[in-house]
Amino acid sequence: MDKDKLQKAYEAVEMLKALDLPISKEQMEQIAQLEASYLQENIIPLLEKHLEPVVKDMVGDFRIEIFYSKQEGLTIKCGEKPIVKPRKQAPEKPRPSEAAINRSKKRYIIKVTFSDGFSICYNNVVQTFMEVIERIGAEKVMSINEEAFRGTLVIENADVAAEMQYRGLKVKQLSNGSYINVNTNTMAKMRQLQIINDTLHLGLKIEKIGL
Repeated sequence: MDKDKLQKAYEAVEMLKALDLPISKEQMEQIAQLEASYLQENIIPLLEKHLEPVVKDMVGDFRIEIFYSKQEGLTIKCGEKPIVKPRKQAPEKPRPSEAAINRSKKRYIIKVTFSDGFSICYNNVVQTFMEVIERIGAEKVMSINEEAFRGTLVIENADVAAEMQYRGLKVKQLSNGSYINVNTNTMAKMRQLQIINDTLHLGLKIEKIGL
């Protein structure tokens, strides 16, 4: 930065003082900004230029602090080194055993046995779920309060089913023309079947079978 601009600002302030006129806050802020620019663009590069050759062979780190005030002048002293605390390493989590990994990857299906001994069990859980609902009767399932399922399970209206599909939900059509919401995992389907069993007193045996 050109020092002449800063010098002119100083002279303007001195002239106001000589004329016993007030110095505005804006003028002092402008001087502070000019001084900051002068330090950053002129003084600091000059210090770096002269210090670099005489400290480049030093092994240890150091900090130099520079203070200046109009009354006390310039003071330079060594500052304290920042204390860098070593990072605490988080305890290493035990790696899961191969058996635990295999258990987490294990796939389950549903087997439902009716009171007369008839069983339904497919590798496709959705197919099992739908066929069980079909055998029980979609109309009977619809008589159960939706709050028991925490949402709609059987849908009569095709437009509602289409809207659910549009929202990305999985909906399948049953043989009687109604629809069933299958947008749940295996455990949720088992809970829904258990609710149906308990509410309608069907005496079903609902099992989770690992593949």
